[in-house]
Amino acid sequence: MFSKDSIINLFIKLKRKNMLQKKHFSKLLELMGASKSEQDEAKIPVKNPGKYSREFLEKAKRYVPIMKYIPGIRAVFLCNTVSFGIAKETSDIDIFVVTDDKTLWLTRLILTLVLHVLGVRRHGDTVSGRFCLSFFATELGAYNIQSLERKILEDPYLAVWTSSLKVLFAEAGFLKKFQKKNEWIQKYNLQFSDRVSSTSSLLFAKISGKILCFLGGEFVAKHILSRRTLAKYKKLEDTSGTVINDTYLKFHNKDIRHHVFQELSKIAKFR
Repeated sequence: MFSKDSIINLFIKLKRKNMLQKKHFSKLLELMGASKSEQDEAKIPVKNPGKYSREFLEKAKRYVPIMKYIPGIRAVFLCNTVSFGIAKETSDIDIFVVTDDKTLWLTRLILTLVLHVLGVRRHGDTVSGRFCLSFFATELGAYNIQSLERKILEDPYLAVWTSSLKVLFAEAGFLKKFQKKNEWIQKYNLQFSDRVSSTSSLLFAKISGKILCFLGGEFVAKHILSRRTLAKYKKLEDTSGTVINDTYLKFHNKDIRHHVFQELSKIAKFR
């Protein structure tokens, strides 16, 4: 098991090798419990912390009444720069979407179409303040995020990412179970930062998802999306941040966990 200090030291070394962006590094140090002196030593510049994260959070909340009616949806979290509190004016709004176990592709297709029609989906060079639909997981997958670790107890970035998720809404009882199932983050000396949620029965989303799935909606959605998705996957230079299966749809073509994993085996100390 890694100590908190060893992980902080790892991030400091990675930053000095320009493997982490300063904005990410600053928040990672804070989440890992770095003292002010440790952050000062690492020379982390902080300018208007949290300003755009707060603005994007408020913007995201305005679309909750719509997203709650997407068939098969179970929960939506803010993640990455917004949940880290380090978004800038040009940042997008990354969301982590949890779906029914049988509607992963269907829910993704419908949510993508709805947000695109509303003019708030990121696409092409249109990024700032737009929703980035980069990570979907089934309910079962969300309960087992640890399965995405590059190597057991050697993926502190994933632990920090998981602990900083900020819920927009979730089905009643989901968040409590989600945090219980993902207590593995405690092995990195982390706790969930968000313990307040907007819960709902999401009855329409649940029933409509089951009906559309029964009518073959998941099969059709997968047929529509999978060919294009796999074609894009094959063009990526680095596929380490991309997962495409019936449990996870995760699209990140620049995954810094690769560097973290490499350096961890060299310099991180065991407790």
